[in-house]
Amino acid sequence: MTRRSGFPLAVLGRRLSTKRGLSLVEMLTTLFVASLIMGVIGTLLTQMSRVEHSSRGKDKVLEGMRFALDRIRTEVSSSTSISSPSSGTAVPTLQFSRIDPTVPGRIPSPLPTPPTLWDPRDPSYLVSVQYFVQDTTLYRQAGSGPQETLAEGVAGFSCALNGDGTLQVTLSVDNVGVVQPLTSRIWRWNQ
Repeated sequence: MTRRSGFPLAVLGRRLSTKRGLSLVEMLTTLFVASLIMGVIGTLLTQMSRVEHSSRGKDKVLEGMRFALDRIRTEVSSSTSISSPSSGTAVPTLQFSRIDPTVPGRIPSPLPTPPTLWDPRDPSYLVSVQYFVQDTTLYRQAGSGPQETLAEGVAGFSCALNGDGTLQVTLSVDNVGVVQPLTSRIWRWNQ
């Protein structure tokens, strides 16, 4: 008996004919289903990206408003007097006087002997500070200096001086049709 190397062509032909490939209809159906799945995944990724972008914008607005409220709290707590609002009224502006840290020589150096009276409320040491909203932007202006932008996207701003000497400041943001207020009650050291 002689040994043959390899398969005869007839056997190889039969093996190939018994293995069936994909028909054109099956191939087109597979491509169609794969396209649908890829389209759904693409749409979901696009929507997730939009939601994340919108969420980041809202977070930035809220962060700006918290910063502005913190700054108002710091300045009002050390103010010498509040011009607006008057007691019991709520207004969309806040105006007060505080010691101007940029004025040189507020405290005499060297101190005179004998000590003289020094009044920190001397008008030459004070600056008028105003917070107000124009359109949807909260501004701060000190004296005759330039307006400083503190927060954007502000839907409302109100201040009310309470009978106990505290000042209530409310900033509101419009969050997809729902107005969210941020409120701070500020105690003043020199009531």
